Amino acid sequence: MSKNDIPAETVMAYLLEISQRERYDLFMHIDDEMPEALASEFHAGMGRILKQEPMAHVLGYSWFYGYKMIVNEDVLIPRSETEELCAFILSRIDEIFPTQETVECADVGNWFWCHCDYSRKRRES
Repeated sequence: MSKNDIPAETVMAYLLEISQRERYDLFMHIDDEMPEALASEFHAGMGRILKQEPMAHVLGYSWFYGYKMIVNEDVLIPRSETEELCAFILSRIDEIFPTQETVECADVGNWFWCHCDYSRKRRES
């Protein structure tokens, strides 16, 4: 894969994550020189992404339902479809279990237990 094969949005998303800045802030300071440490991290990370390593593995985390989840090559990366599943569960949990303070779920897959635990925490807040 060449650097021309990476979508510009991927490059921007990676830069935004490692710089901890907003897109508009980068554009407002477009003429500023990038700090050397940030430039080194950016080039090293993009090299890994060019080798088709998932960005979440390069960063060491992935965002899931507003939470920063630690990931590495030993875990599945949370997907947006799974966030939709959590939103659906949360939207129906009070309707399906109106009198229960807590809801117990069975572990039927790699992420399901995490989702149930997360859903319970989210319901409490």
